[in-house]
Amino acid sequence: MIEHNLKHILFLPTWYPHRYDSMDGLFVRKHALAVSKFVNVTILYLHEDNLISSTEIVRQNAEGLNEIIIYYKSSKSFSHISYKQAFMKGWDYVLQYFGLPDVTHVHVLGKTGLCAYWLKKKYNIPYVVTEHWSGFLENNFRYKGFWRKRMTELVVRNAYCIMPVSQHLADRMITLGLKGNYQVVHNVVDDFFYSDDVEKTKSDKVRLLHVSCFDDEPKNITGLLNVIAKLRQKRKDFTLTLVGAGRNLQKCKALSERLLISDICTFTGEMTPHEVAQLMKQHDVFVMFSNYENAPVVLSEALAVGIPVVATKVGGIPEMVSANEGILVEPKQENNLLSALNTMCDNYLLYDKNEIKKQGLKYSFDLVGKQLDKIYTASANLG
Repeated sequence: MIEHNLKHILFLPTWYPHRYDSMDGLFVRKHALAVSKFVNVTILYLHEDNLISSTEIVRQNAEGLNEIIIYYKSSKSFSHISYKQAFMKGWDYVLQYFGLPDVTHVHVLGKTGLCAYWLKKKYNIPYVVTEHWSGFLENNFRYKGFWRKRMTELVVRNAYCIMPVSQHLADRMITLGLKGNYQVVHNVVDDFFYSDDVEKTKSDKVRLLHVSCFDDEPKNITGLLNVIAKLRQKRKDFTLTLVGAGRNLQKCKALSERLLISDICTFTGEMTPHEVAQLMKQHDVFVMFSNYENAPVVLSEALAVGIPVVATKVGGIPEMVSANEGILVEPKQENNLLSALNTMCDNYLLYDKNEIKKQGLKYSFDLVGKQLDKIYTASANLG
């Protein structure tokens, strides 16, 4: 049972790790872990699963988090009814085993926001919202539809606090007419990224690193590989490691072969966060050539490790990277990226690792956890 001397926070995420994808919404679990040092956290996540015949309730404990995952079969004609029924089963489970929460924390506006709004009206439980969705952004605009807009406006207006992961996202939401109480709360970086537990080996080559979900539409990995081929024509003193798995992984591997750079490109596949941290500490430069982003966790991780970055001026990235941490270029401008990478290969040793790590401290578990706890306390007191 929940200890009554601590606040009880109910997370209602739109994305969360599940049995079909352990990486989906992993940043939500990290927020929960960060604040679980100060409050009791219960996660209620609903996942549509048409491979099952009836609703399944899975309760698990992940590093002290009480996770309740509802797998439900949805009807195409009545998907909203299927969702509501699944939510009510999950909510009854929360009440039975953990009791009423003091605050509800929505991650990504959607049906979960309407659930939090209902809990506020029925039980007087205040709610806050963390927003990550890139669909609000100019280069990936998907915030459309009359009813979607009206429901989103309702949920935002009645939330105690809206917490986008970047100021750019906050500004975009306000521009779109979503008026509310905004406060930026960053994504978090695992503590082991900050430690100096790996001694970097010496190398006569500059070791470039890219980490992503291998979705080429937002990440533009093909554009990055095109630039690497051009850089290869200028110099031979570098390698590129690409970490991750996704729908365009094989496409990118094939492109590296066609561009005759497969000998300097290493594709590792999916790696655990611990493995990514170890790899980052062995590399010299982090690079991403995204078409759009909010506030990528992997970029925060690179800063926590202390390596300089080359990235695009999109979303919240300019808030994260100054001239002291790396070089920013315009998206889709391959010649700009080529020039930046060439410059970085010559000058990466001039960047101060400790100063970069200081910039990365704002993403620590302790700092973000305390920030969330303060917001929860204020919202609960108001309620």
